Amino acid sequence: MSSESISPQSFYEMRGYGYKHFEKVELNSLDNTILLYEEFPDFSIDESELENFAMVIEISPEFCNAKISSVGEGVYKCHETIYLNPFNTLFYFNRKTELVSTRAKSKPSVEAKFANLYKGCLKVVASSVKKRKYKSLDVQDSFDRAAFEQDVRINKLKGFVYSYIIAANRSCSDNVALLKMHCKQLINTLSAATTSPNGYIQSEAIDKLYADVRRDIEKIEGIQSKVDSIMKAKSDEYQVPHLIDILRKEGLYDSWNIKIKNTYGLKTQVSLDKFVANIGADRLQALDSYEQYLDSIVSFYNSRRPALPVKLVPQICSERIIALAEGDKQFVVSLLNMYLNESIEKDKFLAGRYNYARMGGTMFRDALGDKWENSEERRYVNALLKNINEYTAFDINSSTNLTLKSFAAFFQKGDIEVRKLEDYLTSSGIGDFRMAFSLWGVVFGFADMPKTYTTHLFDSADQEYIEAIYKFIYKSLFGKDLEGSICPYVEPKDDEPKSTLGRFIEGVVDIATRPFIGKNEDAKNYPEALACVFESEEFGLLSSAAKQHYKNACIECWQGQIDAQFIVRVQGIKPFAKTKGKWEKCVKILKQQLPSKPRARKKTRDCNNGLFNFDAQPAEVVASKIDGSNTGIGARKDKIVYREFYRDKSVYYDLENILPRDASLRARFKEDLWWFQEEYIKGDGSKYYATFDRDNASVIRAFERYIKKKDYSNRINVEYICTVLLQKYANK
Repeated sequence: MSSESISPQSFYEMRGYGYKHFEKVELNSLDNTILLYEEFPDFSIDESELENFAMVIEISPEFCNAKISSVGEGVYKCHETIYLNPFNTLFYFNRKTELVSTRAKSKPSVEAKFANLYKGCLKVVASSVKKRKYKSLDVQDSFDRAAFEQDVRINKLKGFVYSYIIAANRSCSDNVALLKMHCKQLINTLSAATTSPNGYIQSEAIDKLYADVRRDIEKIEGIQSKVDSIMKAKSDEYQVPHLIDILRKEGLYDSWNIKIKNTYGLKTQVSLDKFVANIGADRLQALDSYEQYLDSIVSFYNSRRPALPVKLVPQICSERIIALAEGDKQFVVSLLNMYLNESIEKDKFLAGRYNYARMGGTMFRDALGDKWENSEERRYVNALLKNINEYTAFDINSSTNLTLKSFAAFFQKGDIEVRKLEDYLTSSGIGDFRMAFSLWGVVFGFADMPKTYTTHLFDSADQEYIEAIYKFIYKSLFGKDLEGSICPYVEPKDDEPKSTLGRFIEGVVDIATRPFIGKNEDAKNYPEALACVFESEEFGLLSSAAKQHYKNACIECWQGQIDAQFIVRVQGIKPFAKTKGKWEKCVKILKQQLPSKPRARKKTRDCNNGLFNFDAQPAEVVASKIDGSNTGIGARKDKIVYREFYRDKSVYYDLENILPRDASLRARFKEDLWWFQEEYIKGDGSKYYATFDRDNASVIRAFERYIKKKDYSNRINVEYICTVLLQKYANK
């Protein structure tokens, strides 16, 4: 679901993008060849510590876009990448529990961006299906270099076209871009004032930013242009050509501006409230709320932009970009195709972006010809190259040329985490993301697109738009028309007809999950704590659809035991429409099923040094060596692995390698990380985070906001750090 394809095993290690690991099975054990079977194969997978299940993928040979040849006995081979699509691809599992578990594991995965699009393609194989036991065959296993290179090119073309569409849908007008920029600057300034040791507030700077935000809103709504027209009419009426300049010099312009707005009833749809923190209130929490308030204002004005029509999607033919629909952009097309032909690997780009920027600079030079020598473009490109190579000062807005500015933004901030690029564009007042995002797609490709980047497109409620876009891109890449609709989602049937809900887990009957006999037969398959919820009066007030929604969601949260972490996961369930309050009452019932007091900590004797250590109550203990830095008196031979991010102090050492090689910066980051974790550990006693949610996703989002307010945040990839954290703790 990251690349929307299946490749021969050898491709994964060589291609430099997406997943590098490929687990071979008995019926597909070759390095350079994919084996396909005419009938449903009967096979199993070896026991493993990993949670994985046997799965069979059904494809249509007509739409796999690969050469398939017979090797006899209903077996076929393919040396190329097989491309999947949600219109005629099916994934079969042996049991519903395996399907549900796989879906649940894919949800937090940053790479599995197509998981939701393919949810209707997941099926449980019917018991009536006859499975065939295939024998192993002697098949020639040869590497196809041309097929490998084509796969790389397709990945980059898909990266380009999807990046362009997403950018077009996320872009905004220049005025909205300025609004975003000024709102961000306002939050940063307020944050600096709030966290200042002496409480100093830069009142003038803050007042100016409020004025900038109001001016941006008035420009977006056209109020400022109306005021300018009225002022010009007054200037003509009084026969004073330079009236506005005179008023500015006399300091009367602002008051006259306000008077005109009041006289003519020119008011904005949104009123801008100033940040206020009540006495005794948590100022950081209040600032977080105010930031959300400003974001809602930006979203209000940015939501008016319509989605990119299919007819304006860039044209691809013969595996190259041939046209951009928004006008004469032949130079941009040539620039993108140049980087496409280079087949740039992401690691090589990140290590040598200066050389790739020089290649683009050469194209700018060649395009201008004789005009290059004394041109604004030459000065801008040379300043950019010097900035990349020598870290000299560079003003991205020293040019008015959007192509140049987008080019500069990408080569300055283009990274695997595309949000870093978007933030930079926004903070620079650049609202059109198309050029910069297109460069990102051509260099990094489709497989490395994070789910956070694609979710607004693929998880859209407009199914018709998604299908139209998908079919257009598929036709452009493979020259074939897809018919019909994406496979709709159908709730899979249970493995056994014992329960309409299905079993949470097979063979687990202990004191925490003992069967509960309630009012209906179905209840006996719930853990007792959940049965108390599902049999409650509060739950009975929900509609049938809402009940099924929460039951299914609880199944996906279930990991074998009723504990605090399970309740946190349940609290994170997205509420069914108009049932939030009722479901919160149900969760309170669930909380009551936990023991009222935590397990007492045990003192354990360390026989080696005669000291007493306290059992930290880890979620799990994994045997591992401890490096020399941790081998002092009382060092433990086991590494404690915590389920909660905010309790895991060792996570710093997982992040250390992705921080810059700056000892001072690393020390500050570690100090800030551990301070943040300590505040969350305090629970209700925390001065800043007492009322904040403590599920991993919420804590990581809070940590992201916290770190972004640090003066060194522009020197580290905060988004990537948080992506790593989400991957590490998402299922905990």
